[in-house]
Amino acid sequence: MPGQDSNAAALRARAKSAAPDEFPQPRPYPPRWLIIATLLILCAHGALLLSTLADWRVTLDSGYHVSLARAYGEHGMVPWDRINFGPAGRPNLQAPLMHMVVGATGRAMGGTGGDYVLANAMLAAVQWAAAMATAAFFALLLGGPWAMLLAAALLSGAGFAATSFAAGIPSGWLFILTPWAIHLFLRRRLVWATIATSAAIYVHIAGLVTVPLGILVAAVLSRRWRDLVFVGIATAIVTAPYSLHCLRYLGWFSGVRNYSPLLFDPMLDILGLVGLIAALGRRRDNVLLLAWAAAPAAWVFQDPGRFIVQSGLTASVLAAVWMAARLVRMRGPRRTVCVTAIAAIATFCPFGMPAFAAEAAWAAGIRYPRALSWKTAEALAGAIERHAPGGQLVADYQPALCPAIAVYAPIACDKGHWVEVQPRVDPADALSAASKVYVLPLAPGDAALQAMARRGWLRAWGGAADSTVVTLITRAPLEAAAAAAGQIVASEAAWLSAHAVNNSLRGGEWLMILSPAALQTRRAQLLEQRERAGRIQLALIVYTCALEPAFPPQAARMRRAARDFGVTASFLGDGLALGFESDAAMARLKWRLGLLSFAARSLDRQPPPDAEFERALDETLGVYLVTRGATFSERPPGASQAWFFALPH
Repeated sequence: MPGQDSNAAALRARAKSAAPDEFPQPRPYPPRWLIIATLLILCAHGALLLSTLADWRVTLDSGYHVSLARAYGEHGMVPWDRINFGPAGRPNLQAPLMHMVVGATGRAMGGTGGDYVLANAMLAAVQWAAAMATAAFFALLLGGPWAMLLAAALLSGAGFAATSFAAGIPSGWLFILTPWAIHLFLRRRLVWATIATSAAIYVHIAGLVTVPLGILVAAVLSRRWRDLVFVGIATAIVTAPYSLHCLRYLGWFSGVRNYSPLLFDPMLDILGLVGLIAALGRRRDNVLLLAWAAAPAAWVFQDPGRFIVQSGLTASVLAAVWMAARLVRMRGPRRTVCVTAIAAIATFCPFGMPAFAAEAAWAAGIRYPRALSWKTAEALAGAIERHAPGGQLVADYQPALCPAIAVYAPIACDKGHWVEVQPRVDPADALSAASKVYVLPLAPGDAALQAMARRGWLRAWGGAADSTVVTLITRAPLEAAAAAAGQIVASEAAWLSAHAVNNSLRGGEWLMILSPAALQTRRAQLLEQRERAGRIQLALIVYTCALEPAFPPQAARMRRAARDFGVTASFLGDGLALGFESDAAMARLKWRLGLLSFAARSLDRQPPPDAEFERALDETLGVYLVTRGATFSERPPGASQAWFFALPH
């Protein structure tokens, strides 16, 4: 009929003028062997990962996220974070979705700390699988079955990119949901696009910018203004409770940024960049890819390290689509050989850290570097609950570790994690040193610790093999405390100045992980320098407490110095801080420690307080830890650069 012919002609004309991403052409079903090859690659990685589900690799952030998840599981919504920055806490501006899922799962499994840890590991495994499936799906959609295989191999084989999703942190879900929201928008599935966009916002605070930017770019390139208005308004309504909550407490953002380390997967990153350049040359044909690549642009300024590793998901698809377009020109056997070679290189030797090697090493029992030990956190929580007085603030030597203890015990931390949100004036800074429970980087039988316990100044309540729970029970006489502090600081600072090494692995040193004897020697060396810095922290805590009645301003400065020396101890010996600092920063620290050792000798020769010692202490910490006024920072903002030089070249 004439009417039907005109409608069909209009549809053909519209399809011809539309961008390919709006109306993707149906592709033939992928050959069975390509599907099998893709699944074999992913299953090999997945099997290694799942074999360690009971001791899942986590990041420094994981203790914070799991402790919040437990709070959600036990209390429902958690608008106020009472774990970090105690005793007053802070508004909880973390997006709730992932924490609610882990919290509900952990509560259903039994509600113990171990249940929440296992629930987090299970969701992390799901996140890794979702990232791999996302890469394979969009590569298949945009580049065909060869691209599917290549994308899966590139992403799963890239050591840092794959691990960033296996760690199971909220930003991983944000990077996974972003392409789905854009894809659904371009397919005019507007309700589903709204759901995906809202889920991204509710999973990470950066979703307020990331996914809307991606959809905006897609709308501009495809001229979908009406669809943009619909999704924008609908998303704003759905996410209004969380958005308004963040706006209400906007003044709590500190301006401190603890950047993730810069970690590169050379093969994936370079091919992804080439694919992006090729896509830019044909913008109308690559609306989805370009919008997806542009969406996380704000991360370049907020956290460039996180942008690089988790944009590996986008890079894998960009690279695979570009390579698939080149492979189409080859004959069948030659193309098969090329794809097999590329997939093998991406899996076993991607010109950087291979994920397969890291997964196999962890599965074989080589658990280094370990960012967080749940067993240690559980042991410390048990010591605090059994022995330390209830209701006191817990001051961990590394404040980012304290929330991991909160997974197993209902505690409040002095400082804490995610320092981007913190009180402008922290009431904890005014509390007496004697009012806190300390977790120190010292073995329970440490000689300096036992000597002070025998003098009746403190009590050690046990804990883990390398960390001890301590409380002050008597205020030491000022002169005696000063003399003890002077002796300990002078001795330990001199040793560190002469013998300390940077906590990093460079070049061929990564092979040390494969040698149990060499690895044990290295870890013993790092543990010793961590303990020696911990003794300095212990001495400063006792000295601070003695200073408080007569010299409050000096005591306040000494409290901060003691906390900073605890963080320094962490940087010198913990796996979580591997590569945080550069060799240049380490050299500056050793030089200043020598001067500090000399200044500390005067503590037992003149009446305290000693201004020269305080100055030397501040200068020592100032060359290693970068702080911002009175605002607390977990690690130096520039430390991300150190990781690049720690990578094998």
